[in-house]
Amino acid sequence: MSILSKKTGFTLMEIMIVVLVITILASAAIPYYKDYIERQKAALGVTNLRMIADSVERYMALHGETVPTNLTLLDADIDRSKLSYDRTSYDDGNFTFRINNNAVIGVRNSGEYTLSFSLGDDSTLSCNSSDPDICSEKLGI
Repeated sequence: MSILSKKTGFTLMEIMIVVLVITILASAAIPYYKDYIERQKAALGVTNLRMIADSVERYMALHGETVPTNLTLLDADIDRSKLSYDRTSYDDGNFTFRINNNAVIGVRNSGEYTLSFSLGDDSTLSCNSSDPDICSEKLGI
């Protein structure tokens, strides 16, 4: 057998097996990646919620426990272009934040869950969802 007559390369069956293995690995990894991304968005939402809540509490301490009427009155580092027309809500792309009488509320834009941070003495973070596991899975609350 000469060198020129020897065939090299992969057979169709070998290529199909490799594609099958890659597909199986990808199908197992994609849900974990999506969950990881959602956890990161939730963590960013909690961070923004606490930043706005802290700023509201500082405002209230300086102004005799008066709740601010709009978000431009706060010293929070937020993008002013993402404020609503009436300046009462802020949309960071994942959550829409607004001030209630006794809480700062962050509603997930996909509608999956709502975060709230109560103002005042108790200063607690809570999460509400139609799915009871979503808050514990995403935020550990």
